[in-house]
Amino acid sequence: MVSKGDYVSALASWKDAKGKVDDFLYWHNLGSLYLQLGRYPEARLALERAQLKTLYSLATQEKLTVVEEKLSAQELNDSWTDYANGALAYLGPMKLWLLVLILVLPFVWMFRLQVSKRFMIVTCSLIALPLVFVAWFQFSSASFVALAPQELYDGPSKIFRTGRSLAAGTKVLVREREGWWFVVYPPSAQGWVVKGDARSVGALWGIE
Repeated sequence: MVSKGDYVSALASWKDAKGKVDDFLYWHNLGSLYLQLGRYPEARLALERAQLKTLYSLATQEKLTVVEEKLSAQELNDSWTDYANGALAYLGPMKLWLLVLILVLPFVWMFRLQVSKRFMIVTCSLIALPLVFVAWFQFSSASFVALAPQELYDGPSKIFRTGRSLAAGTKVLVREREGWWFVVYPPSAQGWVVKGDARSVGALWGIE
């Protein structure tokens, strides 16, 4: 029978493997170890990072589902905007760039054909729109997993204290405004958060 001490030892050893093994494998196994130790916010962060490193992993998703159940994650969507933000938070910039590349390739192939100038202008516009959107999304948004509770405010000032907090383990999509983070997803945690430090949030993208 594997003891908790064995998992602690394995965790310490596996952390030393960073940069020496495939990124996906590193984060997946790190998340698995945190899950065994009951450190669910850290487990979610590692597994979410693993999902960003691959197109899709059923094994990682199954473990993420377990972690979310342990955290009792309340991230229900209640409008089209929430579904859209949830999809963006799930995909992340790199997968969005891949989707755009797949969409753009057929249009690029069309340039080999003899087409009118008007058709070329329309085609270039169609190519530019998704590129501009993904670039805007990447540079205007950030995502992280809260490793500790974060107090929520109704505005970018501590005088707008709400008494609510962002629970540890919550994955959020935020936009930086006036030196604060404005939570746009999940809808259950919408509000303003003081820009946290590296000890209280785990970056997925857009945060140094």
